[in-house]
Amino acid sequence: MKRIAITTNDFYYYKELTRKLLEDKRVEKILIIGKDLNIPEDNKIKYINTLPYYPLTSIFKENNIDTVVNFVKIDDETYSSNEASNLTIQSLENVLFSGARAGVENYILYSSAIVYGVNKKKKQVPFEAIRLKKPMSKFYYSKLRFEMEKRVYQFMDEFPHFNIKILRTAFTLGANVDNLISSYITLKFLPAIKHYNPEFELVHEDDVVSAFHHMIFNGEKGIYNISSDDSISLREFAEIMDKRLIEIPKIIAKQTAFLSWYIAPSVLKIPPHTVDFFMYSALTNNKSLKDTGFKFQYNIEETIESFKKYRSHFKK
Repeated sequence: MKRIAITTNDFYYYKELTRKLLEDKRVEKILIIGKDLNIPEDNKIKYINTLPYYPLTSIFKENNIDTVVNFVKIDDETYSSNEASNLTIQSLENVLFSGARAGVENYILYSSAIVYGVNKKKKQVPFEAIRLKKPMSKFYYSKLRFEMEKRVYQFMDEFPHFNIKILRTAFTLGANVDNLISSYITLKFLPAIKHYNPEFELVHEDDVVSAFHHMIFNGEKGIYNISSDDSISLREFAEIMDKRLIEIPKIIAKQTAFLSWYIAPSVLKIPPHTVDFFMYSALTNNKSLKDTGFKFQYNIEETIESFKKYRSHFKK
């Protein structure tokens, strides 16, 4: 029987994962580090009103935790460096070493398949689920997330017998998602870089939750890409979403993104350096995840159609 602690600043993922774990007979205890999910406390679930970068060792010990799921993540590049550090690096290190001191040996850790940037030289070669030596993109979120994973590598080397799994998600779509792609694809007209038509991988938010639930009970330690089996071009994506592409030269696109980001970041959440994502494909290999027996509920077309249906209903 599993006794699981979940640390997060993401409401939807840990709410839905908690619901799945409550229904799972293999789970004896769920400890939530964070705010109330409006799920009543009972013999199986308990809330701890603290932040993930505060001491957790005694909390893990008192509740006999054997598995930690860490969902703490940064999706908004407008965080200050101190806030970002607290929410990622400090939180992660505290969770890992508090767990180690409390005797916790199983960890499921959120990361992102897109943070390493785009493959400019070999556009169709997928990124393997392996340790990477340096971030492949220069924008702040990539560097921060890469630093987070580097700390995990060091922890894995220090405790080689621990079962530590890093789950990297591709671009995610769903009713609860607000990210680079969801912000872009909901614009009235879609700026596209002239002469470029990159491929995207997209995964449904519910499949991300299901993958985390699955990996609590399956798979060896290591790195796993949560990404779609196939990809879709920007032009195909826009067509399904009934959007019109407006082609602009690369230099104008980068200048526009720069000005928009600093003048109206709440309207267009596309940082200047991420323009590369709309030029070059960033594809990943999800074989290690599927080898554990995980099956996706949605293919890429169904993921887009689900997102489109939600957005259409939301506008009414």
